[in-house]
Amino acid sequence: MLASHFLGILRLATALTRLNLRQTIVKQDADEAIRLLDMLKASINQTQQFGGRVQTATDQIIRDMISEINY
Repeated sequence: MLASHFLGILRLATALTRLNLRQTIVKQDADEAIRLLDMLKASINQTQQFGGRVQTATDQIIRDMISEINY
């Protein structure tokens, strides 16, 4: 694990702590931060070509949601 990874986890855990109106990071905040980063990495790795640019799984989810709204 790089220092930047640790810093990212710490920042996410801190944000989750603040969202829950706490002043101390708890284990659940750190676990959720790690889970979020893992999901981010997974979504980046699941790419496919679309219209000349790389499209992530997250892009496809957003496009599907927009198309559902338009109908």
